Amino acid sequence: MTLLADGPTFGASVGLGFGFFETFLYGVGAFFAGGLAAGIVLILVRSVSSVLLHGSSTGMFGYGYARSRFGVRGPGTGAYYLLAVAMHSAFNALASLAAILLLVGVSGVEANVASFLALVVAIGFAFAAIEHVRAVIQSSEYPALLKGSGRFAPGRSPPRAR
Repeated sequence: MTLLADGPTFGASVGLGFGFFETFLYGVGAFFAGGLAAGIVLILVRSVSSVLLHGSSTGMFGYGYARSRFGVRGPGTGAYYLLAVAMHSAFNALASLAAILLLVGVSGVEANVASFLALVVAIGFAFAAIEHVRAVIQSSEYPALLKGSGRFAPGRSPPRAR
C-alpha cells in the first residue's frame, strides 16, 4: 500500500469480488430451487444491492486500515470495522424485512408493500454507499480537493507508505 486511497480501493475490490461470488452461488441455488427465471431475477437484484453493499462496507474498512497505517488522525481501523458491520447489519435488516414482519404477525398486502419498499431503500443505500467509497477514494488520492484541508493543501503530496 503506497497511497491512502489504496486502502478503500483494495477493500472495495475484495468486497465486490466476494459479493459477485456469493451472488453467483445464491443464483445457482435459486436456479435449482425455482428454475432459470428465479436464478436470473435473484442474480439481478443482488447485483444492484448486495454486491455493492459488500464492496462499500469492505471499502470503508480498508479506508480505516489505511488511515491507521499512514497515521492519519481520527478514527482508525476499529471504528471503520464497526462502521462496516453497521452498514452490513442495516442492509441485512432491510433485506430481511419480510421475514421480520412475519415474525411479528404482519402479513398480506402490508407486508408485501413494506418488503418492496425495504428492497428499494436497500438498493438506494447500496448505491449511496458505493458512491461514498468512490468519493473517499478520490479525495484520498487527491486530498487537495477537500475544502479547508490545510494538511493536504495544493502542491503537497498525499501520505505515502514509509
